[in-house]
Amino acid sequence: YQLLVQTIREHAIACELQEGGALLLAKTASETRSLAEHARAYRQTGKSVQLWEDAELAAKIKTDFYPAGLFLPHWSLLHPGKLMRGLKTVVESLGVVVYERTPVQRIRQGKIIELTCGSGQARAAAVILATNAYSRHLHEYFRDKVFPKRAQMYATEPSSEPRMMEMPTGCDDGNAYF
Repeated sequence: YQLLVQTIREHAIACELQEGGALLLAKTASETRSLAEHARAYRQTGKSVQLWEDAELAAKIKTDFYPAGLFLPHWSLLHPGKLMRGLKTVVESLGVVVYERTPVQRIRQGKIIELTCGSGQARAAAVILATNAYSRHLHEYFRDKVFPKRAQMYATEPSSEPRMMEMPTGCDDGNAYF
């Protein structure tokens, strides 16, 4: 994370980086226990997190609907598309060749990695695959490495003050972001 933020700043990548932290919210006793476990795990890795419960949480978010919340001050938000475009510009300036819109149909690993594409093959000592979890041609390669996970993003009008976004009805992931 720190290396990414340093790279964003060093190269002035305009990706709307906001370092306000994130608040994960629990709605049930089970989710509260899970947040407590997450807090312990973060602390074991040296990360400073804050577990807020009941009245303490209600005072911070102005509602008593959630019994617990885990504040992660080290989390940030950014625009992933703008980050990728900025990183592409940086690595190309360093001489890296970036192949886009080149569907990979097969990956063969070895000392040299071989990628089979519709229009030919590419070979390299190292490869970065930027894809989504539904890359059907690579299902064998990703079988034990990647699984689909639903992610949601909500946008509001720009604000100079950090604030919690209200999650719409039916959103069950328990997350809210500042």
